[in-house]
Amino acid sequence: APPTTAVGGRPLTFISEGFKDCVVDKLLRAVKGVYDEKWSRLKEDIHATAGSSFDDDFAKVVAMFSKDQPCAVLVRSKGAEVRTKGGTAPVAIDDNQFVLVVWVPETAAPRLKTAFEGVPQGIKQEFPTLQIKDITVADLSEITLDRLKQAIGELARDMQSAKPSKDC
Repeated sequence: APPTTAVGGRPLTFISEGFKDCVVDKLLRAVKGVYDEKWSRLKEDIHATAGSSFDDDFAKVVAMFSKDQPCAVLVRSKGAEVRTKGGTAPVAIDDNQFVLVVWVPETAAPRLKTAFEGVPQGIKQEFPTLQIKDITVADLSEITLDRLKQAIGELARDMQSAKPSKDC
């Protein structure tokens, strides 16, 4: 396939088959993608199996990040307990909802910073049937359970408001 370019002409990274396989495996909570220099693509590095709850799996997700390695971690939202904005009702989360956390250390090479800028769009293009909320963190301390749940809640609200009204 020819290389795709994002808005502004930045190259998107291709997605490896191994990464794709992990994303469609419903038993996995998260998959970490790193830059594959040889093929100029995002490839699977490690993955985490889904446990009994989203909250319990959060430690596995955090452990995927290291302070010197740029990466993108795609986290399956299924099982997260998220409430509506007023906090009254639980929000329905399904197997196709994910949060993509992109981490590029300040010390990363400029070419890696450029490559990872295109990852959210590349993943969304590769998986058009998934609902993905992407967040980019400037510091690893920003990766908190509350931050992920906030992103899941925003995604769920976006999905709810995108549904056609039944009043037509």
